[in-house]
Amino acid sequence: MSKSYKIKVNQGGGEAKFVDIPQVSAGGQPLAVKAVPGGKYQLVDASTGYGPENIRASRSGQNLKVFFEGRTQPDLVIEDYYKETPEGFNGLIGEAETGRFYEYIPETAAGTSAVPLLADGSNQVGMALGGAEINASGAAVGALVAAAGLNPLLLAPLALLGAAGGGGGGGGTPDTTPPVIKSAKLHVDDDTGAKDNVTSDKTPRITGETEPNANVSVEVNGKTYTGTANGSGVFVIQVPDADALKDGPYTPKVTATDAANNKSAVFDGTPFKVDTSPEKNEPDNDPNATSVIDIVSITVDSGQNKTDFYTNDNQLLFNGTLKNFTDNGDWVKLELRDPTSKLIDTAYVKPVANGSTWDWTWDRSAQDKLVDGQYSLTAVVVDGADNIVGSGNTRVSDVQAITIDTVGPQGNRGLAIVSMSMDSGVGGVTDPSRTDFKTNDNTPSFTGKLSEGLQSGENIFIQLMKGNDVVDSGFATVSGTGWTWAPSTTLLDSTYKLNAQVVDAAGNPAVTAGSTTVIPPSSQDVVIDTKGSSDGDDGNKGLKTTGISLSTDTAGEQKTNSDFVTSDGANKDSVTGNDDDKLTFTGTLSSGFTKNGGKVWVQIIDANGVAKSNAYVEPETVNSNTWKYENLVPLAEGQYVAKSILMDHVGNIISASDQSFAVDITISDWTRSQSTTSGQNITTFDNFSFSMNESGTYRFGPNGELKNYNGGSLIFDAANKEFSTGQFVLDFWDQAGNLRKITNEGGTWIFGTAAPAVAPQPTDATYLASKDFSGLKAVGTVGKIDVSSNFDMASLYDGIDSVADKTAANHVVLSNTSDVILNVSMGDVLALGVTNSFSIAVGANSLHKGQTQMRIDGQSGDQVNLDGLVNGEKWVWTGGENSTNSPLGIGSDTYDVYTNTALGVALFIDQDVKVNIL
Repeated sequence: MSKSYKIKVNQGGGEAKFVDIPQVSAGGQPLAVKAVPGGKYQLVDASTGYGPENIRASRSGQNLKVFFEGRTQPDLVIEDYYKETPEGFNGLIGEAETGRFYEYIPETAAGTSAVPLLADGSNQVGMALGGAEINASGAAVGALVAAAGLNPLLLAPLALLGAAGGGGGGGGTPDTTPPVIKSAKLHVDDDTGAKDNVTSDKTPRITGETEPNANVSVEVNGKTYTGTANGSGVFVIQVPDADALKDGPYTPKVTATDAANNKSAVFDGTPFKVDTSPEKNEPDNDPNATSVIDIVSITVDSGQNKTDFYTNDNQLLFNGTLKNFTDNGDWVKLELRDPTSKLIDTAYVKPVANGSTWDWTWDRSAQDKLVDGQYSLTAVVVDGADNIVGSGNTRVSDVQAITIDTVGPQGNRGLAIVSMSMDSGVGGVTDPSRTDFKTNDNTPSFTGKLSEGLQSGENIFIQLMKGNDVVDSGFATVSGTGWTWAPSTTLLDSTYKLNAQVVDAAGNPAVTAGSTTVIPPSSQDVVIDTKGSSDGDDGNKGLKTTGISLSTDTAGEQKTNSDFVTSDGANKDSVTGNDDDKLTFTGTLSSGFTKNGGKVWVQIIDANGVAKSNAYVEPETVNSNTWKYENLVPLAEGQYVAKSILMDHVGNIISASDQSFAVDITISDWTRSQSTTSGQNITTFDNFSFSMNESGTYRFGPNGELKNYNGGSLIFDAANKEFSTGQFVLDFWDQAGNLRKITNEGGTWIFGTAAPAVAPQPTDATYLASKDFSGLKAVGTVGKIDVSSNFDMASLYDGIDSVADKTAANHVVLSNTSDVILNVSMGDVLALGVTNSFSIAVGANSLHKGQTQMRIDGQSGDQVNLDGLVNGEKWVWTGGENSTNSPLGIGSDTYDVYTNTALGVALFIDQDVKVNIL
């Protein structure tokens, strides 16, 4: 247990008094005393009545600081000591057991560390009682500075001690006042165990305080013992061996007689108990003999393992528990031993009830810092006389090894932060935006490397900071010279700093080899941005991608048009570098583009929903609301979608649009009526009729009229005419501009009368309609997928430019053999849907034309979890069976319609499917 100390003060009128110096807890304030010129300051150990043998002192400005028992915080501050004290004068004194007064001098006898010569800001200097002998009447202090719990009468200036008159001479008034006994109790050093007035010492000392130099009588167990109080009024009287006390309770009765023979009344001291249970065995019938004690934790169990008692905290607080404990006056006794097994500290603490268990705590956070090494903490239950409860293997005890390590590993093993799981951006995998640690993924993971493996006990400690705040922290998973770490929570949009440090088992950061200089952590700025179209800081917020045009949209007579059916792009002549093997797409934006790292992601997608080519393009600098993409990948004949998605710098979708088109390189077939061939390569057509297998345009002869064809008969002027070799020429161009030249290069053609002309109407089955991608017809299914088990649509794409991704899937069919749960977000529809897929309705409650569409087929038992997330922002769906959106019929099925007009999306869900709006 820590000792208590006093300082002698004078309250005025010659009355001397000792004031307790409270022990300073962590963050507390020391006792402050105002120095007086030439004053002396007498320190007293309350347990002995004499000056403490050793103290420590330091100087701070004009103040003298005094420390007891090696504490790191001062217990006493004598303010303005070096201002009020004469040069070379030592005013710090104490009384020895001989009754003489001495100065405190340096333990090392170094003159420069004496109290008068202490340097400002000096470290603590050990002082011992033993300097020059001092006249007792010279002891004095200045005024106490106000502190909590102090008597306000002590705040007046204090005069030098020795002014109080003694008894008698000089014609003064006779002393008739009897002494006052202020205390009488068991001596603190004889109060064995928990300092609870229970002792195993059969010849204890009784100590107390009365008038200085008074004769004192102490009666214990019917016998009286005498002694004399010292000049401070402290008395210590011991029960002799011949009168050793038996186990049991006692109350000391004390009287005091002063020099004028005035005798005090009998004073009943503090009761105490003698308990000498043999050999520290369990006291009889102690109810705590079956208790279980555990050392549970320390204040900062640093390092990765928070329960290994391996720490870099050298001023600890110990915690533990007790089970089956009864509060009968027993204590928890704690002993701390250093790496040499030397006992360095002991404490007794009272358990505190906590539900069905009991907790105990020993706070050493204000004590000396422990040096590095392995310590041992023993916890036992003892009674008030320090007898251990239990015996042998049944003792109520626990032992815990504690390792203190305050120096980090030598070197950081070449630690580096390399990448993050999804470094999203607007470029290919080698684009700088893919390695800038800016992402729209708010659940990222990070990877790094080492140039050499970690040593035993070492790890990599990670902190994710936002300003000065730690957002998340933890230890990396290390494999060889690689490591990974992921935050445990979803991150908010912000800029963070990722710090990585090599640490040892105690959590100490790596230091430069051969020194104690901490190596700064490896750091990387990380940006999380999930806002996209709702980002108020983005100059392109709200910008829309609008029309997409095709530069080589071929048509008849080697002309171009805008029907999005072309014969280019398929490299049909196998000659690279000409317009036949490339298509150029041009798109527009709703207004000027702000160059801030964002780009337009252009994808060319086939009917299976797979990207055939893609690229990130930036709108042109001259006309900043247009972009251009040149597709250099030969496209097979078929239908495609050119999809443009405007993205911010980390790949968040701002808006999207698409344009369907077709590549057609097949020349139309033609059919002619029956003919007869005679000699000399002459072919005769009677009742003739020519037709084609697809729609297009045609011209008969070089100057003939250009006519449209949608089935039926080709109309040309040949009746009753003869055409020599090469004179008959009919050019037919399909919608893509592929030319079928019908000519008589093989001989003469002779025509009779023409068969009746056939011209089918659009409602006729034989009518050959043109392909239409202008919004007059629904495009149909692109990238259809069949789903047989629970599925998340977002898993089809990841926002990275891989041609293996499913980049369009506007038709989802849920299995009819099992119940399926499908997760769909608004962002999924925006990214995977196709404009005008299934409905071009423009009614009041069916504004589907021009919207990016997706369709989901299913049956009873299937469910769709529908949310409005686009990137990390939540938008609102309008729709469902209770909305104003009209249901949509497709074939024999009816669909509920969900829309968002701001983003231009429409989702059609089979009414048999249950929809859960998230």
